[in-house]
This record gives sequence, C-alpha cells and structure tokens, in this order.
Amino acid sequence: MVRLITLFLVLVGTSTVAEPLYWSAQKGHTTLMILGSVHVGEQSMYPFPKTITKFLKSSNGLIVEADIRKFSPSDLPAPTVKTKDVLNRAETGKLKQISKQLGLNTQILEQSPPWATALTLQISQFRQLGLSPLLGVDSSMMALAEKSHVPILGLETVGFQFSLLTGLPDGGKFLLENTIQQFDKSAEYGQCLIKAWKSGDASVLEDFAQQTSFSKDFDNKFIYSRNKDWVDKLSSHQFLPKKEGRYMVVVGALHLVGKDNVLSLLQRDGFTIKKLSTSQKVHCQI
Repeated sequence: MVRLITLFLVLVGTSTVAEPLYWSAQKGHTTLMILGSVHVGEQSMYPFPKTITKFLKSSNGLIVEADIRKFSPSDLPAPTVKTKDVLNRAETGKLKQISKQLGLNTQILEQSPPWATALTLQISQFRQLGLSPLLGVDSSMMALAEKSHVPILGLETVGFQFSLLTGLPDGGKFLLENTIQQFDKSAEYGQCLIKAWKSGDASVLEDFAQQTSFSKDFDNKFIYSRNKDWVDKLSSHQFLPKKEGRYMVVVGALHLVGKDNVLSLLQRDGFTIKKLSTSQKVHCQI
C-alpha cells in the first residue's frame, strides 16, 4: 500500500515558515525551477508560493510527468487478468468489506484488472479524506499555466504510465493484495505524506521512499529508469524548445529524494542545484 501511495502521490502552503520542496537547477543558459508534487490535494494547499507562480508565468514552459489532458480511458487495453481471478476467499471477503466502506460496487471491481482495482480503492479512500486528483499539484499547475498561456510539455505520455501498470505480473496482483492487507493503515500513511510534503520535510519523504520497495525490478521500472529518462530530456535541447529557456518542472516529490533521484542525476549532468524552499519538521512517522 505504501508503494501504491507512492505511485499515486508518486506523489502548497504559503507560510513563511514552511513551503513544499522546490529547487533551482542551472546549466549554461537553461534555468529550471523544480517543484516536488503530489497528485491529489485539498484547497488549503493553495495558492502556491509567489516565487513559484511568478517563475511559472514568466517561463518558456511547464514540464510535467505527463499531460493528463491527452488521454482517454478508451485507450486502455481490455483486461486479460481480472480481480476475481487472483484473490482467494479471505481477500475477496476483505475486498467486499472495503468496497462497502468506500461506497463502491464490488462486482464492477471484480471485473477490473487488479492494478485498476488497487488504484480505485486508493483514490476512493483519498476522497474520503477530503483529497481530490482535481486539486493535485500537477492539475493545479497545469490550470495556472493554461490561464497564463504557458506551454505544457510532458516528459512521458499517460499511455506509457498505464503501460507500466498493465505490464505488471498477473495484472498487478501484488499491488492489490498489498492494498487490501494494509488498507486500514493507508489513511494514516497518506496523511503523514501530505503533511511532510506541505512542510517540505525531506527526511520523512526519504524515509517513505526507503520503505516502499516491492522489488528491484519494480523500482527500476517505476522509479530509476524514469528518473534517468527525465533527466536525459531535461538536458536535451531536442526536448526543450529554447536553448536559453526558463522552465517550471513539476514531478512527484518522491522522485526528488533517495537513491538516483532527479536532482542528483541533474547535478551529475552538470546542473548547479540550489534549494529555494523553507522547510519545517512534521510530527508524524511513516
């Protein structure tokens, strides 16, 4: 479940005491402002700090993980593995219990691929906590960019992101099993992660990243290889429209901490990294 939260949160206060994590990255005539995001949010997280909005409005583009405007559910392949095929009797009973708690239709979930059921449970639980994907940092930044007529660039496509999920063994059976087993604890984990993000507490985020590994192969596909690909693009003038440009970059906060994170890879590639945000410790543990 913790890793699933990472995938979805894989994941802004205006106080002068604490801000979400953001950095500058400079190389030659290219300037990036990099903001760690979560993909769900609440109204109290906004507006963004003025430093961020001012940079965005004067930038040559907003760079996000994927442009969610360019995807339709009809693009998803038909499931080859269904939830009802991978759960044992006890897990099916727990799924029915959770579905009732969240107001979901168990029969529909049982016909969905396991990874989709896992995400549906997680998103529904976030909504019960008052968090919405529509108020996620990525969506909010994209709305601001559109309003300011700033171009939006995706580091990858939403289709690619879903291909990672559809390509999981047994349709993502292990994600669903972990979701069901850890469901009662996931709300506490999610709330702590949101608090850490809003306050810019990198130490909690790093602890979260260290404790959320399913397997080496999983981490390579979902975290490390994507980090490397993003940095290759951010360092390439074939991806960036202007050689002497200023770009706002918004990627999941957990891609900016821990082993081979985006910031460390950019630094290896010759960028000068400087933390701009003011952080504050939070009183919660993962």
